[in-house]
Amino acid sequence: MARRYRFWTKEQKLEIITPVMECLIAIKEQARKYEISGENIIRWIHAFKEKGIEGLENKRKPGNPLMKYSRR
Repeated sequence: MARRYRFWTKEQKLEIITPVMECLIAIKEQARKYEISGENIIRWIHAFKEKGIEGLENKRKPGNPLMKYSRR
C-alpha cells in the first residue's frame, strides 16, 4: 500500500483528537476513519496537552542540509 503524506492543519488535528480525549471514540477507530496511524494521534494528544493548540502547529522543515556544502 502506498503511503500518503498529508499535512494537517492544527484545527484538523484538534478535530481528530478531541473525540479521543473525551473518550467518545477509540484511537484505533479514529485512526482508521482518517487513514492515519494511531501513533500520530497519540503524538498529537501529547503535544496538545503539553503546549495547547500551538503544540499542534506544523513544524517548519529546514531546507536541503547539503546546500551549505555546494559551491557558490
